[in-house]
Amino acid sequence: MIWLALAMEAVWLLAISFALASLIKHVATLQLAREAGPLPLVRPDFDHDGPDVGVRVPPDLMQILYDRGGPDRHAIFFLTPGCGTCFEVATELSRQPSLVEDSTFMVVGSTATDAAAEMREILSRAPALLVTGDEARTAMRALNIHSIPFAVRITDGRISQKMFLRYTSSLRDLFPSELPTTPGRST
Repeated sequence: MIWLALAMEAVWLLAISFALASLIKHVATLQLAREAGPLPLVRPDFDHDGPDVGVRVPPDLMQILYDRGGPDRHAIFFLTPGCGTCFEVATELSRQPSLVEDSTFMVVGSTATDAAAEMREILSRAPALLVTGDEARTAMRALNIHSIPFAVRITDGRISQKMFLRYTSSLRDLFPSELPTTPGRST
């Protein structure tokens, strides 16, 4: 019986020690946070991501486009298989063959997954160039793009428009006069 009482006291002492250590850690963390002052709220700035409009396209990217037969007027879509909006954008663009005939799809991220295979299948329906792997990552870095899905339009070797594609309806802003309006269907 004495062993049971000693065991219960040991468990109780252990629980109290753990609670005290947690309380000390919490108070110390609060003290450090108070001394550091308030932290600024940093939100991603999707609208200012990517290159500035009007700048020349980096030569490395132009070489990738011309090696693959890219024209002077071009749209580049940066997509990834791990993004639901990217799939929606890819599906919508594959339904608009005249829109993407002068386009390139840059698929970044893992290309060895089922989602990547599904995205390649969707994009293969469109008459556009498909670039994956290191070339796509190089293009993304060259344009200083951090958000996906993202689109860039190039006219005469310069960035003429850029856009983070929040929704498929963003495509209307990127191609205002080129997207047909279909009653009863939203993009």
